[in-house]
Amino acid sequence: MFWAGFGLAQRLGVMNVEPYPELLRNGKAEVQSCSGDWVTMWMTVSCDARVRWDGMEATEMKVVHSTHDLSGTVAVQEQRVQNRRYSTRKQVVSADYTIIRSETLSLVLVAFCPVSGFGLGFFLGGRLARLLPEPPPKVERLKLKPFAPKRGPKRPKRGRRR
Repeated sequence: MFWAGFGLAQRLGVMNVEPYPELLRNGKAEVQSCSGDWVTMWMTVSCDARVRWDGMEATEMKVVHSTHDLSGTVAVQEQRVQNRRYSTRKQVVSADYTIIRSETLSLVLVAFCPVSGFGLGFFLGGRLARLLPEPPPKVERLKLKPFAPKRGPKRPKRGRRR
């Protein structure tokens, strides 16, 4: 459940501290290959592309993130995203890459993951308990009785003389 929550939070932009990333530059990318990103549970796609930034002649190999498969030449943006209080990172995304910012959605994600994990565990635990064999019946243990017969009332212990 943690992995699913993390993937959904990455896709929706809940992990970023800054709500709107800073746009650094625009360009065009020639996409070579795309693959689903397993970290975000295949909700985003990482594409290898040759990027040419506006106003520059040289091209660079970059990984472009998108919400769907890309092919051919697409418009891209380089953004600076603040992911912690004092650290930033640059990412290249397709021009139509959208991030939904919602505190309500974040609250639902935080509440949904533990509750659904508990419910799923309870359901699967009940199903698994039905498949297990019954435990063997308990064997009664023998109780040992003292061998010597009782003699009568106990006398008080004798203490030292003073």
